[in-house]
Amino acid sequence: MPKQWLLCMVLVFFTNVVRADNESEEFKLVRGHWKITELVENGRVIAPEAIRNMFPSGGRIQIIDNTILFKSRLDGQERTKTITIDPSTYPKGMAVSTRDKTEGWGIYQFDRGKLVMCITDPAVAQRPTDFSSRAGSKRMLMTLERDSEASAGQGETGSFVSRPVLPPPPVARPAPPAQPAIPAAPAVVPPPPTPAQPSAATARVLTDAEVLVMLRGTWKFNDGQGVLNVTMKPDGTYFSTREVMGANTFTQVFTATPVSNGTWSVTQGQLKFRVASSIYSDRVNHTIPLAVRSVSQTDLIFVDYLGRMGRAVKVQ
Repeated sequence: MPKQWLLCMVLVFFTNVVRADNESEEFKLVRGHWKITELVENGRVIAPEAIRNMFPSGGRIQIIDNTILFKSRLDGQERTKTITIDPSTYPKGMAVSTRDKTEGWGIYQFDRGKLVMCITDPAVAQRPTDFSSRAGSKRMLMTLERDSEASAGQGETGSFVSRPVLPPPPVARPAPPAQPAIPAAPAVVPPPPTPAQPSAATARVLTDAEVLVMLRGTWKFNDGQGVLNVTMKPDGTYFSTREVMGANTFTQVFTATPVSNGTWSVTQGQLKFRVASSIYSDRVNHTIPLAVRSVSQTDLIFVDYLGRMGRAVKVQ
């Protein structure tokens, strides 16, 4: 083997060892409990109360080794992503990924004890080269501070042992009636009549079994506080997640905000959600009824227990 090739291999090996050692030392600074104090998405400032009330863990995260962890206020489950860093570049590089793909990439820096990240979705934008989040940049600029409260309650295993107090709902809601009297007549609007049958087309009332089958899947609608995604499973259980308005990159890179879960059913044209757990304590153990007005493979028209008409779109 020529001496030049041997020298190159030694230099590459030495460089990788130094890089790994630098990364290990840098992770000592990155690890621990953090709380999100500032967030700018695509030029839009996310209000602190929205971070506390709408984000997973109330905006609190933990970094253990090479794992970034969110603990749900809803069910206590831990949702994780892998975080990798490259302190050898300028600015320092980072990436957030799952086993299947890279969800986000960007840069980070320490600023007077704060951890600042600028991240974007690799599918929609190039890796950031500066710490900014201008309108149209499709970037997220996030500032985190050490969470002394969570650190004080940390157990020997390094997992969360303190439980944050759940915030009150952004808007006060009356408890839904036990037996709402909402007439329901689910129907599917048929296609336009054919020339051979110009006046024979009428809406057909669906059975509860047919409505139940058509409702399976994930639906998106606006509940007055933002976009809510509700997934109704064939086994009769459901879960819902919140899309924080203006925080699409955060949801894509890290995790969606869980809202509630429980069971669902269809009875006499009414879609009923029995809430087992929720970030809103006033909804737990309540049944939320929706009167189905019409349903198709893509759209759902309903009336809630306050008599408000709503529309949901099937996304999956």
